[in-house]
Amino acid sequence: MSRNPSSNDDGPLPTGPRPYVVSGGRTTAAHVDVLDLMAYVTVTNEAANLSDLTPQHQRVLEVCRADSAVTVGDVVVEVPYPLQVARILISDLIEKRALVHRLTVVVGEPPPTELLQRVQRALNNWDVSDQPMADGKSPHAC
Repeated sequence: MSRNPSSNDDGPLPTGPRPYVVSGGRTTAAHVDVLDLMAYVTVTNEAANLSDLTPQHQRVLEVCRADSAVTVGDVVVEVPYPLQVARILISDLIEKRALVHRLTVVVGEPPPTELLQRVQRALNNWDVSDQPMADGKSPHAC
């Protein structure tokens, strides 16, 4: 039995450089403590002056230029690399001053634990009817 070298049991094999190569062998970003999924990144004027960027760094900049409010999570969705690799690329661009980041801030106190427990119990006890919805789909379908 011959195997198609361009696919495996999980679908087509990824193309392009491996994440290890893209990250330069690094496994942790320099700014990992501030680059959570909800942190905002914005392109600076310095980005136009950089000519030594890899195609992967350029792709991150393209994603960030597409919208004025881009989160790290938005970048991860648009680039074909895992979260850690995307964070490393973003961190590289922050160090080159091509990007700036803004932390997300939670304002106010978190809700009381008792309230969260009541909501969790209510959701656990929620009985979804087996009746089809108006569009004919099952309410259990994803």
